[in-house]
Amino acid sequence: MTRALLSFVGLFTAVGTLFCCALPALFVLLGAGAAFAGLTRTIPQLIWVAEHKDWFFAIGGISLLLSVVLP
Repeated sequence: MTRALLSFVGLFTAVGTLFCCALPALFVLLGAGAAFAGLTRTIPQLIWVAEHKDWFFAIGGISLLLSVVLP
């Protein structure tokens, strides 16, 4: 795989981790938990990402590490 492809995969999985973990926590912190509940009703794919967050985090970390290590 090329470095650009690994960087793209790392970016994609990092964004997935952001949507499943960081964004809901931010909404709850700001008191907008109901807004996030409405967002998950509008975009139900977010639930699937949240259910598989371990895989997203692992693949994202590995691909980001490889994109830094490989020339």
